[in-house]
Amino acid sequence: MNRANAPTILVTRPEPGASVTAEKLKAAGFNVVIQPFTQMVAKPVDADHARFRDVTAIIVTSANALRYLSSDIAAELSGLRVFTVGDATQQEALRQGFKNVRSADGDAQNLISLLRSELTPTDRVVYLCGAIRTPDIEEELDRLKLDFTVLETYHTEKISQLTDKLNALFVKTNIDAICFYSSVSAQLFAGYVEAAADQSKMLNIKYFCISERAKLSLPEPFRGRAYICEKPKDDAMINLLVKHYNA
Repeated sequence: MNRANAPTILVTRPEPGASVTAEKLKAAGFNVVIQPFTQMVAKPVDADHARFRDVTAIIVTSANALRYLSSDIAAELSGLRVFTVGDATQQEALRQGFKNVRSADGDAQNLISLLRSELTPTDRVVYLCGAIRTPDIEEELDRLKLDFTVLETYHTEKISQLTDKLNALFVKTNIDAICFYSSVSAQLFAGYVEAAADQSKMLNIKYFCISERAKLSLPEPFRGRAYICEKPKDDAMINLLVKHYNA
């Protein structure tokens, strides 16, 4: 791909993931602009560790849940089995010092299948997650009649002055495509579009979504120009863009 004529991709995911994605896109020949729509903020956790007594397994659906886990709790839980939704979260768990880590290598449904095969009613589970999440895992743990504790380690905030930053960005840069890594960022974009005086430029942009949920969070007129990754993974997003623009 000739960089001079290459599409310009807007990456909206928060750091540190945004820079990782940007480097992969640049290596694939794209021009890249980073403008996170959200940021992660650590959420204070109750210092009472008695609730972790007799825990036998940990479930993690986001690498961010591990990044914002306090070091003392990580040390206390590091000897337990860990089940992650995908490889990126598995790698973060290993980096944090957890030894016995299994990846479902997919989405929440793959993780649910792994939990059904590995957990029994005698297990006591800690679910590490963010304050904003889908209910799938908790509903499945209820169905399995497991004793579990939800530990929210971070919450998601909108980047300050996002509207002004996007206004300036769209004036000075010709954006060909936008990547959405969550339904939250897609919803924020939908709010931005709704308030925009001129939507014409945005109607010509293509939208690449990490999931169907993210796509459905876009304004309805934009969904016809939206594409969904085969798996909710960064590499799947890169592959989707490469295949689309090399077709």
